[in-house]
Amino acid sequence: MLLTVTPNVCIERTVMIEDFAPGKVHRVPPQNLHVNAGGKGINAARVAAQLGCAVLATGWVGQRQMDWFAAQLKREGVPHDMVAVAADTRVCTNILNGTGTKTEIVEAGTPLDMIDGTRLLEKFEALLPQASLVAICGSYPPSAEGASDGFDAHLTSLTELARQNGKRVIVDGKGRAFEMVVRSQHPPWCIKPNLDEAAQLLHHPLTGEVAERTAVQEMLDFGVEVVLLSCGERGAYLGTAEGIRFFPAPLVREVSPVGSGDAMVGAFAAQFLATGNITEATRWGLAAGAANATQILSAFCNRADIEALLPPMA
Repeated sequence: MLLTVTPNVCIERTVMIEDFAPGKVHRVPPQNLHVNAGGKGINAARVAAQLGCAVLATGWVGQRQMDWFAAQLKREGVPHDMVAVAADTRVCTNILNGTGTKTEIVEAGTPLDMIDGTRLLEKFEALLPQASLVAICGSYPPSAEGASDGFDAHLTSLTELARQNGKRVIVDGKGRAFEMVVRSQHPPWCIKPNLDEAAQLLHHPLTGEVAERTAVQEMLDFGVEVVLLSCGERGAYLGTAEGIRFFPAPLVREVSPVGSGDAMVGAFAAQFLATGNITEATRWGLAAGAANATQILSAFCNRADIEALLPPMA
């Protein structure tokens, strides 16, 4: 079973407005608005479930939004065991216009405190025995006044707890919390940064293939066993102890790339659990990311969508 943790879940609104422009009033008919449960770990779990993988999603959800969130996840086929908090769940809005331009409005999230942090750790520990693989995905919400260190160390605590229980952990994160866990004494089994996130982690730009390959090796040198360096529509590097290899992404007509990285994580995890083969899991991850990019909604691609774009075996 794949256990996903989403520290900063969201209510995701996708709005299609043909002539969207700032400074205007836009009236949106119901058929042009879609609302779903979102957040990186939720998205990854949804794609993994589409591939037949048993999943369980956890994370913080506002108490006032819990009933809606639970019903939505049930409709989307994602089993869950969320932690209710007093703070409202954030709303993230994706606006697509008729020319293919995307505008994202991403709320940071309502501040949470350390009591909320402890409750998620306790929930995570209780769920770990059911898990064969863990994916911790996304950023953290702001910390409330009094939480002096914020949640920078929380990701490391989750990862260490999983490692202590013999679980492999995939981390798809960014910022200070991501840097802390990668540079910790017990780093994750697998990480999936994009080029910007890797540059931030390593404190230097990644310009050109040589710099990208060097960056993959630098991340492996931290003790991470599997590095998936996403290069967007170009593809991704897979780095392991056996070497570093670049996988080109399938060529598609892009509609919206939002959620492609999440789809990649979900498919990678599902296929790794099914086969134990990291190379095969990477192929499926790339296909899922590409399939997602052809669709309006984030991480709603299914098995047929993904299989149609599987890169050929080398």
